[in-house]
Amino acid sequence: MKIALYGMPCAGKSTLMDRITDAKVINGSQELRRICGGSFFGTIRRRETSS
Repeated sequence: MKIALYGMPCAGKSTLMDRITDAKVINGSQELRRICGGSFFGTIRRRETSS
């Protein structure tokens, strides 16, 4: 089963998910940084300027 929480920053989503001990929690912003080598927004800017 997959659960996704969407909401405003600082609304307590991470705190709520941290309390669930039997689930793998993936934080979207951290996952994007990991995939893009820490420079997600730099990647977007490079794509926009190279088009």
